Amino acid sequence: MKIKKIFAAVGFMSAVAIAPTVHAAPVSLWDYTVTLAWTDVTFTGGTGSTIDSDTLISWGAAGGDHTVAGQPATSARSGLEISDEPAVGSILTNGAAAPTNTITHFNNAISASFSTLSTAQLLTTLT
Repeated sequence: MKIKKIFAAVGFMSAVAIAPTVHAAPVSLWDYTVTLAWTDVTFTGGTGSTIDSDTLISWGAAGGDHTVAGQPATSARSGLEISDEPAVGSILTNGAAAPTNTITHFNNAISASFSTLSTAQLLTTLT
């Protein structure tokens, strides 16, 4: 009786050992979406105005334009802006890097009396 059990176990193990191995086909093309958003933005005290939205943080002169360089410090703004939002595309496995969002820092000289950016966090979501 014991020998029959041993032969049955050996037979089962042999069948398992010679069974073909099956692998899933590798995924070669991935679709993606990347979104960015500014969160937890704080400014120092001061005059002027501040903007805090998902895609733009800006500080400096009220009515100024952060995208215009060379303005007098009393009428200028600085800022951080997210563009190409959301970034959507496809990428090949082991392929080139995927182009995503763009963050531009507009570093204009502003009056020392204006509020300035103190802290900000960038929330990134990859789907």
